[in-house]
Amino acid sequence: MSYISKIWLMTILFTPFLFWPISFYLNQNSLFNFNDLFPVAIATMFASCMLSLPTFLILYICSYKLNRENCSEKVMRHLTAAISILGVIITFSILDFSVFFSLKSILFPSSYILILCFSSYFFKTDNNDEETYHN
Repeated sequence: MSYISKIWLMTILFTPFLFWPISFYLNQNSLFNFNDLFPVAIATMFASCMLSLPTFLILYICSYKLNRENCSEKVMRHLTAAISILGVIITFSILDFSVFFSLKSILFPSSYILILCFSSYFFKTDNNDEETYHN
């Protein structure tokens, strides 16, 4: 499985389980409780999959080009994190720009950004030949 695919799957699978418990903890009168977590997580995963396709298509193209140029792993990780963060911000801005003006609302895009950044540095990149790296 490619580096970008691992990041994409980890983000889709873990973000709902990070966001909803934190949301419940911050707001005890939340619309969702722990009994509703699984159905909400499935719906969130489906929406995440659809809404993240443009960003991850761009990441696949960039990853392909960077691998062909024998780019360093450090540059690949930084660029992946930067494009992912930008993709989350653009996607949430298109959906509802007011999400960035409330502490409770910003928790949702922040959970995506946190998982994306963690996974971009957690997984090994596709280019494993260390002799071809140039800094």
